[in-house]
Amino acid sequence: MSIRIIRQLIRSRQQELVELAASFIRIPSENPSPEFKKRLAEMGRHISRYLAAKGFLITEHRRSENALVTVVCDAPLTRVPGPRLLFCGHTDVVPAGNCSHWTFDPFSGELLPLRMKRLAALRSFHRHSDGGGPLVHQSDKHHP
Repeated sequence: MSIRIIRQLIRSRQQELVELAASFIRIPSENPSPEFKKRLAEMGRHISRYLAAKGFLITEHRRSENALVTVVCDAPLTRVPGPRLLFCGHTDVVPAGNCSHWTFDPFSGELLPLRMKRLAALRSFHRHSDGGGPLVHQSDKHHP
């Protein structure tokens, strides 16, 4: 599949992908956290439900109900034998810190215009950064 086709697919499903990302943000899978294993289990179940609805065959591996979930899925959508893609990733995030310091709830998953959200995130980062975070360029200084 060419890059051009992949870009077209992404553009045609942009709203769905944005909503999927927002649904992930709503699960506060911070590490470390007292709720860490419970939230990662929730994230694993969420991913499984999403992929199952898209036609993937899902197998979940876990030790208990609120344990880390490994999701294995197979896509029989094309029914074409051949190589398969294996994606291995993590779903935990670094702690957001004191949420009262944010200009918006970092786990709301609220869909705002991109520019507004980016500016709010940059302002929050700069206002409350302890200097240990990544370097971020203040890109909004030329905009009203």
